[in-house]
Amino acid sequence: MNHLTQVVTLSVIDIETQKEVERRIIESPSVFNQELETNRWFNKGYSVERIVKEENGTNLSVTIYLRVKEVLVFPNEFKRAGDKVDAMLDLTWPQGVDQKDLNATYERIVSFTYEDGRKVFEPVLDQIKLTRTALVNFVTGEISYLPWKSSTGYMAFPDVSVPALPGYTTDKDLVKGVEVLKLKTEKLESNVVYKRQKHLITIQVVEEGTDTILREEEFEGKTGDAIRYPIQDLITRFVAKGYELVHNDLDTTQFIQVDGPRNFQMIMKQRVVDLDQQENFPEVGKAVYPEIKGSLKWPKGTGEEYLHKVVRRSIHYTYEDGSVALPSVEQESHFYRSARVNLVTGKVIYGPWQGETMDFPAVEAPKISGFLAKPRMVPQLSQLSPSRDNRVETIVYTKIIQKIVIEFVEEDDQVLEKIQLVGRSGDPIYFRPDEKIETFASRGYELVSSDFPDNGIFGSTDGEVVTYSIRLKARTLLVTADHPQVAGTPVEKSGENGPFWPKGVEEDDLLRKVERQVHFRYEDDSEVAPSKSDYLIFRRSAKVNLVTGKVSYLDWDPAQQVFPAVELPQIDGCSTDRAQIEETTVTPASAQQEITVYYNKDEKPLRWRIYHDTKGTVLREKVTYSRETEDLTKELEELLLPLFESGYTLTKRQKKQPYDRKGMEISLRVVPVVETVTADEPHRAFSPVTGYPRLNWPSGLERDQLTKVLKRTIRYVYRGESEPFKEEVQECVLKRAAKVVLATGAVTYGKWQTTTDGFSEVVSPKVDGYQADQEVVPKRTFSFVRSDEVLNVYYWPVVGKVTIEYRTEDNVLETDSLVGALGETINYRLLTFPGYEVVNSTVPKSLRFGTESQKYQVILEPKKLLVDYNHPLPAHQFQIIDGKSISYPRGLELEDLTYVNQRIIQFLSDTGEVLKDGIMQESRVSRKASLNVATLEVEYESWQSDAGFPAVISPLIQGYETAQQLIPELTPEVDGQRQIIRETIYYTPRPFRFYVRVVMGDHLLEELTLIVRAGELPTYSLDQLVDGYQKQGYELVETQVIREEEYERFVDLILKAKEVVISPDMIRNHFAEFDEELAHFLEKIPALRLHQVERSIKRTIRYLSTDRTELAPALINQVIFERQARVNMVTSTVHFEDWMSSYPLFDATVSPLVPGYQTDQEFMTSIEVKSPDVSDIVEEVIYSKADASVVVDSPESSKKMARSKVVSLRKEEKTIENNPQPATVAPEQVIDETSSTPTKQPQETPKLSFWQRFRKRFFGDGE
Repeated sequence: MNHLTQVVTLSVIDIETQKEVERRIIESPSVFNQELETNRWFNKGYSVERIVKEENGTNLSVTIYLRVKEVLVFPNEFKRAGDKVDAMLDLTWPQGVDQKDLNATYERIVSFTYEDGRKVFEPVLDQIKLTRTALVNFVTGEISYLPWKSSTGYMAFPDVSVPALPGYTTDKDLVKGVEVLKLKTEKLESNVVYKRQKHLITIQVVEEGTDTILREEEFEGKTGDAIRYPIQDLITRFVAKGYELVHNDLDTTQFIQVDGPRNFQMIMKQRVVDLDQQENFPEVGKAVYPEIKGSLKWPKGTGEEYLHKVVRRSIHYTYEDGSVALPSVEQESHFYRSARVNLVTGKVIYGPWQGETMDFPAVEAPKISGFLAKPRMVPQLSQLSPSRDNRVETIVYTKIIQKIVIEFVEEDDQVLEKIQLVGRSGDPIYFRPDEKIETFASRGYELVSSDFPDNGIFGSTDGEVVTYSIRLKARTLLVTADHPQVAGTPVEKSGENGPFWPKGVEEDDLLRKVERQVHFRYEDDSEVAPSKSDYLIFRRSAKVNLVTGKVSYLDWDPAQQVFPAVELPQIDGCSTDRAQIEETTVTPASAQQEITVYYNKDEKPLRWRIYHDTKGTVLREKVTYSRETEDLTKELEELLLPLFESGYTLTKRQKKQPYDRKGMEISLRVVPVVETVTADEPHRAFSPVTGYPRLNWPSGLERDQLTKVLKRTIRYVYRGESEPFKEEVQECVLKRAAKVVLATGAVTYGKWQTTTDGFSEVVSPKVDGYQADQEVVPKRTFSFVRSDEVLNVYYWPVVGKVTIEYRTEDNVLETDSLVGALGETINYRLLTFPGYEVVNSTVPKSLRFGTESQKYQVILEPKKLLVDYNHPLPAHQFQIIDGKSISYPRGLELEDLTYVNQRIIQFLSDTGEVLKDGIMQESRVSRKASLNVATLEVEYESWQSDAGFPAVISPLIQGYETAQQLIPELTPEVDGQRQIIRETIYYTPRPFRFYVRVVMGDHLLEELTLIVRAGELPTYSLDQLVDGYQKQGYELVETQVIREEEYERFVDLILKAKEVVISPDMIRNHFAEFDEELAHFLEKIPALRLHQVERSIKRTIRYLSTDRTELAPALINQVIFERQARVNMVTSTVHFEDWMSSYPLFDATVSPLVPGYQTDQEFMTSIEVKSPDVSDIVEEVIYSKADASVVVDSPESSKKMARSKVVSLRKEEKTIENNPQPATVAPEQVIDETSSTPTKQPQETPKLSFWQRFRKRFFGDGE
């Protein structure tokens, strides 16, 4: 082709419009560049469909067919404006196809809050994602969009129903839906506000039993408000009036709730206080509650004087002069009665008096030694009552006769003499023993001790003879060797009558001398040197008993002495049998000593010595007097044998010459034996050495000390592993010898030697697929080996391939390709995919790379999370699962999984009054949900109900009845919607009837019927009925319920006539312990007079001379008889009980001593009174003038009494004393209820003295 003449005609045509866009004439084909031309149209937004070339002569016609380039841009393939469409062109993306132009996310949040902004429910979050596709015309630059589409299909937010909250109202009932494309913003917020409702609250104070409303108040409050009523102040005001709280609906903080109560009650009752304490009695007129302002006061009849009485009896103990003998005995009986006080009405009801004890026990007169008590007892006082007067009793004590014995006693408790003294209890002692003590001193005694008092009195112990001891001992004197005595001479210069020195106290008895003599002589008895003599002196003292003359010696002083050692005179050429005269210990009993030392002529000894050859020390040594060769040879063998056995031997020179002699010394030299021990013949430590019985081999000669094995270990190991797959061990044996000094056990070692040249070279084994880093392990000579060696030879593997495919049933999630050296083993850990779990896997725990490729598969499936109402999941909460953060979708919260149906049952009267707390039953409905963790899709199971509402029996309410006895069971429909079912049971009033009979014994006193209606106060009650009969003199025994039906009760009130027991003290006190009305009633009864319940019998004893002159005041005693009266309070009749006397006895009395007079009636016997009808008794004691022999004892007369004659009692004890003459006494008298004069009993024989009979009467003996 001739390009010089050819012309190019270029035509550009739009293929869609078939219009020519451009035409050009190009003068030469060489100027036409097809690539530049097409790129020019590409950059204008066209695409080249085809190019047609035609030649016509010299003309070349080129036609380019274009198409306007239009591109769809999808939401997930958005483009950024300005980016090149193709890297080879200049064409760029226009504005309008970026992410925000093709994707839109709209959100709506509906919040539910209280007025204060607190959250009520979880907010509802709705989200709609929209996408659209853009069509871009690159020629015109125009962009057209396809309609918006929603991934869920929803283009509008749905209506949101506002959930109801009981007790609250909302500012809107519905949040209306809206089309998202109409919104001006992609985020929409809406808030629902809950406002509290108002409620009317009633507070009532109700009296228990009568249901009377004492106070009622109303106030308003809002839902959720705490009820802030000053309930405690209200309760306190009623407590101050005498009420007490039974129940308080507001005892804890209550809140106003929708379904909660509107009526709150404080149930109060009239407080009835039981005063039954025995201390801290109320004070009449004082506030019951001092801490409460305006408190009611304790009414009359509640103080201690109404509830507590004390009856006392005092018993005093005195001597005849009126002084106190013993502390008084106080007997008390406390009487208490309980009281029941109604604090509202002030009514007081008393219980019966109760005494701690109803009797004062009899009190025996305590025994006081030396005294008699009168009376001997205070009798029991019975039938105590609060009205009895206090009593005072006195017991008087009189002196009795006492005796004292004085004993003179030796140290061995032998009684030398006795003296007896007679006097009265507490009288002074006039006797003094000084003169008698002086008499005993002249016999050799001396006073040791005396418990005889200087200003003593006669004792008070009844019947006991008081003994005093004057202790004497024989006088003992000490005689020393320096002052000996002569037997038979007086001890004292003025003691001509004794005592005298006995034998055994002279100088020979108290001093001893021991002598020693030492002689020095030859064997022929000739004297070697002059004799030596010395002596030792011993002394002692003697104790002398001057009564018995017995002599006892003390120890010798000193007990022993020592003759000192005596050095012997030295004589040349002579020897003795001892080196010296040893010291000698002697005692006073040792004999005189005489010792002779003999001297003998003697020769010089030889000395054997064996030396260590190198050290020069003496190993053995011996002295001998032998001179014979045979004897010397034997002695030498005895010296050498132990050394030979201990590892020594003679030196080479000594073996040729048996021994060396120098003067009187014979010597030899020895050396230790040295043995060589080899590794082939080792020795065990402490084993015996052959040929040396005294020796054992030392340690360090065992085989392991003389032989050593060195090792080289070659380990063949795969690269990356720690354990070898093969090992080869080489050994090198070393040995050495040891030298042992047998005598000392010292060991020295030689050098180590070996039989081999070290470790030889080793060729590494061949392993398929692996290459060793050392083909040959080289040789190692002995000179370089110092210890055990370890050498590793590593093997490197060839590369292998493993493929692992992770897939679900539908598609492959990922493929994991692994590459490793041939033979290499790895522990493979499976990959994790959030939201999926492994169902099956063919991958082994460890992978080994081989020459062939390996392929394994892991099957997975999405995880399912089971959710129930016990474990709900909040919407839009983020959670990490399998390392991936997900947001929980809606539909898994508590309200999506459960709700509670309720049935509320109320119990009302026909007027609408609440009679009993209602019942609220609940039935829970729930379902389970399954969350696909991979796709976040939720699937639900069907709704299930735990249980329906059980049947309820209508409760019984006192005074009411209902036609509906049963509320049947109910199963509510389970449809996903909560239900509240309300039911009401209505009651109508029903009266209650009491059929009452009042009975006493077999008599019916009255019949009546009482009717009580609920909510009404009864006009007449059982308590009022009983009170009326009690005022008539009856008392209630018991209340018997004969028959009881639902609304009827048949009751019998069993009564009896009340009896009041009256004692003499009550009559004397004018019935003060009773209330005024009862006391006035009793005073009007004629039979209740003191003489009817008390009688007194008197006994008068007169003390007269023969001419009827009264010598002493008359003694008057009395016996009291009492009885109780029982009064029937209905009939006013009186019944008397038997007469009783607490002490129906006239005590025996001792007739008084009258100076100048005497009587044979020394005491009057006791008289028992058996009847209150006995007349008073009068008796006389007649005195006559006394003769000179009768003396009334007194301190003055006691000085004139004859002294007791005392004789020695050393061998036979006797005491002669003045005794009173026996006297007669009248026998005991008994007065019975038929006679009023004393009758005498036959006299006892033999006759007893006054004192004997007095003792017999009051102490049970006649001593």
